[in-house]
Amino acid sequence: MSAAETILWHGREVPALLPGVEFNHADHRYKVDGIEKPGVTKILPTRFYGPNGSPAAAWGTARHEHVFHFVHGTLDISRVDASMIPIIEGFDRALKKLRVKIEPGKWLGEFLVISRRFGYCGRLDFLFDRGTTDLLIDLKTGADGEIQKLDAAIQGGGYGNALIEMGLTTKARLRGATVFVGEDGSDKIDPYDMTNAIHVFMAQLTLRKYYREI
Repeated sequence: MSAAETILWHGREVPALLPGVEFNHADHRYKVDGIEKPGVTKILPTRFYGPNGSPAAAWGTARHEHVFHFVHGTLDISRVDASMIPIIEGFDRALKKLRVKIEPGKWLGEFLVISRRFGYCGRLDFLFDRGTTDLLIDLKTGADGEIQKLDAAIQGGGYGNALIEMGLTTKARLRGATVFVGEDGSDKIDPYDMTNAIHVFMAQLTLRKYYREI
């Protein structure tokens, strides 16, 4: 995340850091005004993610960081480990297929979102302004099976609902896609219906609340 206090998005400045929101990178936990709140991935039904702190999780985080700096234009490719190059090239190829142009003020990356209405937080991978639509992209560099596809779409629904609540996009504009990039640089794009994803995520949130209260 940029050290700047604001980020340009849709021609207006938005806060780079949300007031009152704390994110612990080590264990991916969130606090809002000092009170712990669940993250989007904690609300998913199956959660295929490895435990935080595991070698697989650390490697996945490193891949995401490299891709973020590539999009940001701050990646020194000459100093990048050779194993990272296919990941970066695969993601770049996927962006071209999705008709995404990396332009200043037209993307958000590693961006914290919050739904104060429903009491959860999250950190999305990328949101791109494509002119007539905003495209939410979640990057996956692990397995790409059916369960992973479903979880990724529901995850996008959580981010999408928060983005709409925050006034950063609208239901009419928002689209979602999961981009799977293999170690060999192969890319696979799975678009999903954002309205359905939001409905399913909200149902999961309701179930979580119910089971915590009974």
